[in-house]
Amino acid sequence: MTSQLKELEQFLSHSKNAINIKSKNMEDVFELLKVQENLQIIHKRKEEVFLKLEMIEQSLLTLEKMGISKDEDLKKIKHNKEEWNNLLKMAVTVEKDIASPVKAESDKSKENLAKFEEHLKEYYIKMKKEDFYQYKTGAEASR
Repeated sequence: MTSQLKELEQFLSHSKNAINIKSKNMEDVFELLKVQENLQIIHKRKEEVFLKLEMIEQSLLTLEKMGISKDEDLKKIKHNKEEWNNLLKMAVTVEKDIASPVKAESDKSKENLAKFEEHLKEYYIKMKKEDFYQYKTGAEASR
């Protein structure tokens, strides 16, 4: 149980630091993508972490009923549950805060794609006008 608690504590602290946008430059696309990736990881592991926290807490309560006192671990698990709830609230807030920069970057990417597609079309048209693009078939045309 102690190893599971440590793993959960590490996940919570890493996730909290990873989605903390106060220390990050939200104008940088890569930082924005890292924050989004970590938000997705939090949402993906939401049920798993909640289940682990509940299982550990119930195990500790069962041990306590049997006379094996694990007060320190019980306090840690309650603290971790509070941290988890705070992290989920923080994730929702961060999602709202980064919505504007994400939309701006999305619009820039769409604009760049449209420019690239236009450039590709122009290049294709120029290629069609070149001599090597024009070819004829048949025995007479190949001579």
